[in-house]
Amino acid sequence: MKYDLQIRNGCFHSKVCGSEEICQRLKWCFENLNVGRILMGWGIDSSSFAAVSTLVHEHGSELFLWLPVFADLEEIAATDNSMDFRGNSMHGVPVMEGENFLFGCPTSRRNQALPAELVDQYFDSTLIDGVFLDKVRNASFGNGFDSAMGCFCDECDEAYRKKGIDTAYIKNLMSKGDRHHFVPVTTDGFSYTFSDPMVDGFFRAKAENMTRSLQLVAERFRTIGLKVAFDTFAPFAAWFVGQDLPALAEEAAFIKPMLYRRCLLPAGMRFEFDSIVSELGGKACLDQMKCLLNTDDITGDPFFESQLALLSTLPNVSPGIEINVQSGCFCTPEYVKQSLQTVAEAGFDSAVLSWDVVSAPLEHLKTLARI
Repeated sequence: MKYDLQIRNGCFHSKVCGSEEICQRLKWCFENLNVGRILMGWGIDSSSFAAVSTLVHEHGSELFLWLPVFADLEEIAATDNSMDFRGNSMHGVPVMEGENFLFGCPTSRRNQALPAELVDQYFDSTLIDGVFLDKVRNASFGNGFDSAMGCFCDECDEAYRKKGIDTAYIKNLMSKGDRHHFVPVTTDGFSYTFSDPMVDGFFRAKAENMTRSLQLVAERFRTIGLKVAFDTFAPFAAWFVGQDLPALAEEAAFIKPMLYRRCLLPAGMRFEFDSIVSELGGKACLDQMKCLLNTDDITGDPFFESQLALLSTLPNVSPGIEINVQSGCFCTPEYVKQSLQTVAEAGFDSAVLSWDVVSAPLEHLKTLARI
């Protein structure tokens, strides 16, 4: 199994590591691991990208620019914000510098065009083979119920109505204190169904709108010869944020479902599960989700293996496993090794070492040298 290496070299306004540090760690990885693709971003540092590009291509690998799409671009450019169902601008969830998880409108033509415009303005596309697109979703329940229901600006409202959704009815349900209408009743593993047909249609339309928006984003990159990959949630959480994983897997060079079991931050499996339960009714939602998922032990080995089994039915999947140690993320060498062994045994050709191999403890990487 190959290891795709994710590198966080900074954000739009700051740099966390330079080319020398990055290349030193990459050289170790090329010498000791079965390296696949390199995913680096989104610090604006032309010298680092030039040096890394040379090194990566000397070893026959591909370099993808890691770039956010529907959040965090407001740090560097004007974006169209999302409006919740009450007509309020959405709020973010600051996690670290440059990542505020403030999600913009996914149907906005301005927001769809902006990622390619930023690549053209700040990065050299001749140095890279593709783009690895992050924040390709609506806000999750970690942002609160109102934000998690998605954007209801005039453009999004019209898009829903064109798909037969009675948005006035949906907004009325959302405004009530009882949220049981939004607790799913069945699942096929990748999507959920809901007891109210209009709610069911709303979530399906939400996913269809997101898929179409990402197709338009991807087309802009493909016209200049770049491959496109997507960062996604784990299957159990993806449908709530508008991610249709089978559709996205068909669209992309690869998708990276974030199977983060030791991460208590946004996208972490425990964080997202607890947020779903908290925002959708507490114990009643917990009991229903436990029934649907056959567990409430979201970070346990059996559920991890079941998520991998689902993903193994899709093409172009490189599961993401966290390997870092920082506030809110508590990985150990044993956890890293066991997780990647499980991914390999599930039959995947690759996995992404997330989210920064440069700052990850070297002992975590050394455990993978023989897998």
